[in-house]
Amino acid sequence: MLYLIKEKDILGKLYDFKNTTFVNFYLDKALIYYQLNDFMLAKNNINSAIKIIEKNYSKSHYLNSFANTTLASIYLKTNNLEKAKKILSEVIAIESKSKYPSEYLGDAYCILGDCLLKQFNANKAITYYQKAVALYDNIYGNKNVYSIDALIGLSNSYIQIGDFKKALSFAQIATSYTIRNNQIIFPYDHWETQLQALICKKELYKTKQTNENAESIIAQIKQTSLEATKIKNTFVSINNQLHYAEKISELNKLGIYFLTHTVQKDKDKLADDLLFFIENDRANILRNNILNIKSNALLPEKYKDEETNLKSRLNYFTTMRENGEEESTPYFSLNDSILLYSNKYETFIKSLEKSYPKLYKYKYEQHKVSILQIQKHLNKKDQFIEYFNDNENYYCLVISKSGSKIFCCGNKNNIDSIVDILSASIQQKKYNIHAAALLGNKLINKEINYKNWIIAPDDLLNNVPFDALLYSNKTIKPNYFLYQHTMQYTFSASIFCNKERITKNEQIQVFAPNFTNSTFSKLQTKNELSSLKKFKNYVDYNDSFSTKNNFIKNIPKAKVIHVASHLIVDTINPLKSNLIFQPSKNQSYFLSIDDIKKLSINAQLITLAACKSNFGKTNFGEGLLNFPWSFYFAGARNILTTKWNASDKTTDNIIAEFYTNLRKGKSKSEAIQKAKIKYLATTDAIGAQPFFWANFALNGDASSINIAPSFLEKFWWLPILFLLFMFFINFQLKRK
Repeated sequence: MLYLIKEKDILGKLYDFKNTTFVNFYLDKALIYYQLNDFMLAKNNINSAIKIIEKNYSKSHYLNSFANTTLASIYLKTNNLEKAKKILSEVIAIESKSKYPSEYLGDAYCILGDCLLKQFNANKAITYYQKAVALYDNIYGNKNVYSIDALIGLSNSYIQIGDFKKALSFAQIATSYTIRNNQIIFPYDHWETQLQALICKKELYKTKQTNENAESIIAQIKQTSLEATKIKNTFVSINNQLHYAEKISELNKLGIYFLTHTVQKDKDKLADDLLFFIENDRANILRNNILNIKSNALLPEKYKDEETNLKSRLNYFTTMRENGEEESTPYFSLNDSILLYSNKYETFIKSLEKSYPKLYKYKYEQHKVSILQIQKHLNKKDQFIEYFNDNENYYCLVISKSGSKIFCCGNKNNIDSIVDILSASIQQKKYNIHAAALLGNKLINKEINYKNWIIAPDDLLNNVPFDALLYSNKTIKPNYFLYQHTMQYTFSASIFCNKERITKNEQIQVFAPNFTNSTFSKLQTKNELSSLKKFKNYVDYNDSFSTKNNFIKNIPKAKVIHVASHLIVDTINPLKSNLIFQPSKNQSYFLSIDDIKKLSINAQLITLAACKSNFGKTNFGEGLLNFPWSFYFAGARNILTTKWNASDKTTDNIIAEFYTNLRKGKSKSEAIQKAKIKYLATTDAIGAQPFFWANFALNGDASSINIAPSFLEKFWWLPILFLLFMFFINFQLKRK
């Protein structure tokens, strides 16, 4: 995109924006937005290109076919199938009249096949996929990359019909197109054709039409997963990695399906094999970031400093552009600076990986987490509970110091429906205890009975307040899980096991904007701020000092960061949701989820005392991308957030008590548990609704939060008393 903007700057100085030279610029830009799933901007750029094409070229020109097939692809993605089919029919009619039809006729056939398949018209779709393969093979020869999508389309068509053996045969033909002389020539397509073959094998296995051993299929899935992960890790861009992780997610679901639907003799191996696929299906970007940090620790100091400098400059210019600021000279624009430092950073990283093979190996080799590794991070009273699904059922893997067990929770669609019912009842302040008890019994087996729970949720289970669930709805007073168990949430098992980093930071930093003369409502923060002031090394950035710039500048020195503010939630693009700092006319006071991950933090705890700070976007292959995810990516170890909007007064009281408990030396999960229990003991029937207290969730890893005062800080008067006592004894001795 940066190169395209540069191209536009140059072309704009030479030509009018309606000149034919701009056609390829608009088309290339549309394709980038298409890959980013921003279909509105993709469509706008395609239409700009089409206007120029219609004015300057005939309908039979190849650019007209290219632009219109791309537009049809956008309509296909947005489920506007009739519009897509109409455009494609016009392209096919025009191209078919040509003596030498272009490859875009093949694209039109293939996309039309996709439309028909979406409309469950597989028989007609097959006709168009076959035409596409024939045309591509005629133009490019046998085993060309363009035929692969059409062959996958044929495989999917036969899956829809129910002829799984024929579906598998086309998937295998597609795989053969990626290989020449026993060498993989199209690696990016090879693993996807393997995935398609495995999907067919699953259907054959379900319908008992195959004799292939399940263990053999599981081994194939593992191998394909490793192949796909290696390709994913070649991408520098986080957006590209997320896109690839999402595609790999289906592969991991297949592995989970075969492991949970076949009889496994070795239960320990089953648990470790499941863990392989579960972990591959979540927190990939967080895990890669941790590996980058650890691998870079192997480098000499001069290279660490150079990397920090390049990243800082790149983030600085990127943030300027996102804030709408401009820094330009007659020779360089802000875009040029971003392009320059992007290239410098990528070249620097690649040169390091070449010069330091150990670093390359550490970053890109498979790092498997095992049951044994997790057990090393658990205490005797801990249970690690990781939920996962195979698109049909939810399961949970439960690990304690003494062993591991796997439980089936039940049908995924059924459980998701109960989660929706429970969530709605919480928001309406009419807690559905029947749904809570039903969900409690499905998600928490009776053998999950240890005191401390570390929970890694999956999919919609991220919305569940586990401490507000019940085993029974027959008691007069709800016996919430809260009363028997402490709870901590984590992104995945490997994140929970992330080795604790040493921090010399001591500051307890507080950011509390003053919203009195703004469009935002004033917050009640008296109790939580009073509780924080009791800590040593308390640093106050309140009111006019609570700026976005102060936050970015000072948080690298913080041990604990407390933000009492508002959030602006973007439901269309959740990663653009913003944390609000002191409103100002002169500088930006918004900090988005995207911005946060660029920060450098080494804090033990971040508390976001703001409504819906757990809000985000679920990305298959990564999990919930939200404020806790972004802060953890930036280097924070534990993040206390809220799942939904809640009472200002309740937030103030519970968080104040949380800090009081931490000051007394309680663990992080025990501190929030006791704060909630104390609140329930002192509130009325309305305040006891889970809406008011169950939204607080602690996310993070196995690291502890050490902010309790030391023995001498707590009992500072003991040395003085001792000296006075010695003085008194000495005085008495002298008198004698």
